[in-house]
Amino acid sequence: MIETTIESLLTPLTPSVYPVTLPKGATAPALWIAWKTVTSVGKATFSTRGLTRARIQVDCCATRYLSAATLRASVRTALDGYNDGSIGVLFLSDTDLFDDELMQYRCVVEFYVFYAA
Repeated sequence: MIETTIESLLTPLTPSVYPVTLPKGATAPALWIAWKTVTSVGKATFSTRGLTRARIQVDCCATRYLSAATLRASVRTALDGYNDGSIGVLFLSDTDLFDDELMQYRCVVEFYVFYAA
């Protein structure tokens, strides 16, 4: 499962890593990550399961912009170019946002993840 690999690569960067979003009712930590699969497209054939390309979004959130941007840079270093023979990860894009509800900066980075389905 690619989820296990992505989670294992993100967890050393901050102890607060969540799939999809911060849990409902939880207080936002000063520095945290939420990640999700945005899309997933497969190319199966009659003789193989084919290759799947997923687009993964990683939100790096913090009370200070510089902290969120630094965490995003660490995420990019950890994931971009990763290849363990079963999955490969390539940088796609990044953007900056501000979460008015949480009053935190959100530095987003997206990757393509390639794997055999």
